[in-house]
Amino acid sequence: FLFFAITVGIACGTGSYLLAGVGTAFLSAVTFILDHLKIGQRARGSFLVKVVTSLKQAAQEGGTAACEAVLGRHATSHRLLELHPLGEDGMEALYDVSLGRESELPKLISEMRTLPEVSEVQAYSTAHPMDLP
Repeated sequence: FLFFAITVGIACGTGSYLLAGVGTAFLSAVTFILDHLKIGQRARGSFLVKVVTSLKQAAQEGGTAACEAVLGRHATSHRLLELHPLGEDGMEALYDVSLGRESELPKLISEMRTLPEVSEVQAYSTAHPMDLP
């Protein structure tokens, strides 16, 4: 948008008002259509879920398999984005999670917190703040 504004300014400065007007109308129409079709926007019900686990406990419980099983029960899709060690005895996993219904999120978080190897669970909405109800 910045470069377009510069282009319209140059067009107006050189007296090409028709070109500036047509270009503005065209870009406005394209922007409206892309917004209406939701192209490039994240799906509603999409979250980032951060899970902090104890390495010792996770090794006894079978690694992240329990977390993956809980995600499989509540999410329509999920994938591991990042895995970071936290000192000697911790691990942080970041998942991209899509839920069929947003009402599944509290159930997902509460079930994750009952796992013995999980010490912390946080969920972040990937929606733009303007899109939140």
